[in-house]
Formats: sequence, structure tokens, C-alpha cells
Amino acid sequence: FPSHDTSPTTKGYEREVSYMESHQGENTVSQALRIKQLYHDFSADYVVLDLQNVGSAVFDLLGTITRDDERGVEYEAFTVFPHKSLDKGLIEELQERTLAVNAKPVIYPIRATADLNNDIAVDFRDKLQRGHISFLIDENEGEDFLSAKRGTEFTDDMDINLKVWYLQPYRQTTEFVNETVNLEYKIQNGKVKLEEPRSGRKDRYTSISYGSYFASLLEQELLKEHEEFNFTDFMMLASESSGGWAGFDVFK
Repeated sequence: FPSHDTSPTTKGYEREVSYMESHQGENTVSQALRIKQLYHDFSADYVVLDLQNVGSAVFDLLGTITRDDERGVEYEAFTVFPHKSLDKGLIEELQERTLAVNAKPVIYPIRATADLNNDIAVDFRDKLQRGHISFLIDENEGEDFLSAKRGTEFTDDMDINLKVWYLQPYRQTTEFVNETVNLEYKIQNGKVKLEEPRSGRKDRYTSISYGSYFASLLEQELLKEHEEFNFTDFMMLASESSGGWAGFDVFK
């Protein structure tokens, strides 16, 4: 997510989906641990968490100190990020459920309603149409890229499990595209509703669209801040008869 070092483009802030992974049937303890590992691996600023189903239990686990025996480290507790777009009752509920003291306020929770799902779907479609989101190449192109980059080390000599690990994010991109194009678009009571086909899933679509929606909320604030900052510079320019400057980061 954006910090204040790079200016936005004329279209706004760019979003890059640089990595994906999925786990089916994983227990909540493992999910909470993996979220914290990825948070630290990517030097992330926020965690966007779906509170539906097991998401509520994952939130409770994130609200405690987590021991990572594999890496030999402990991760700090997380709690709700009290963003102004959230209902105050939800913020208070989640703060009360956080067991650790001085937990880090980084979780943006989403408890979806028909209205919110509509807003998320409309915003995500808009960002795709405007070219605000870039994705990894698909798995076939990814394999060609890695083969060209690493040569026989990748094509012949690499352990099969390691090769699968390298290709996994590209495969996830392919799965995301297939999952998204197969969603059924409906209008119910004037609201957009996207449904997966029978035996299908929409987990990847949900994760990315939720993250993009939160990015849009931050973007609105940062663009407003950017405009106000430039206006202040203009006032300085008028009074001092000297040049001004402006600055602002892309989404991590």
C-alpha cells in the first residue's frame, strides 16, 4: 500500500498483484501464522481480512502473539485498523476481542453485505477497465520466462518440488483469471451480485477485489492529500516567487 515517496500517475495509484497462494482445508492456526509470515516477508502495511466463515476465528488468532517454530521467531499481535470507513460498532467489537496488549492496528476487516459487495464489485471492475491493476503472466508464460532465465537449472536439474514452488504464483494467476471469468453476474434489488458456478470457487476473486477496494479507500485519501499539498505549494510560490516541489509510493 502507498506511502508518501512517489507521486500517483494520472490514473491514480497503480496496484500490482505480485504474489498469490491458496490453501484449502487449512486450519485457522496455520492460516494466522502464514498471514504473519507473508506480512513480514513483504514488509506489508496492512492485512485485508474477510470475517466471514473461518475469518472471524483467524482474526482472534491474529490478535495474539504468534510463535513461528520453523523460523525461530515470534510475531507481534495484530488488531483492527480503525479506518473511518468502518462501522464504529465493528471497530469496538474487534478491539475488545483482541487479547494482546499493544497489538499492531493493521487489519482492515470486511464483513460483507449486499451493499458492500456491490461497491467492491463495481470498484474492481472500474480499476480493471482503467488498467489500474497489473498481474503476473500466466503459468505457461511464467515457465517460459523461468526457463529462459535459469536455463537447464530450471528445465532439467531443479527438484520438482522447487520447480512447482517457483511456478505456483503464475499458476495462481491463471486460476484467478479462470475463476473470475466464470463468475455469474446478477442484479438483485439494484445491487451487483457475483456467484460462482456449481462446484466452482471465487476465493481468489474475493481476496484480490477486497484488497483492491481497501486500496481505493487509501487512494482517495492520498489523492486528496496530494491535491492539498500541491495547493499549499502554489500558495508558497505566489508569495515567495520561487519554485515548488511535490512528492508521494506505489502499492506494495
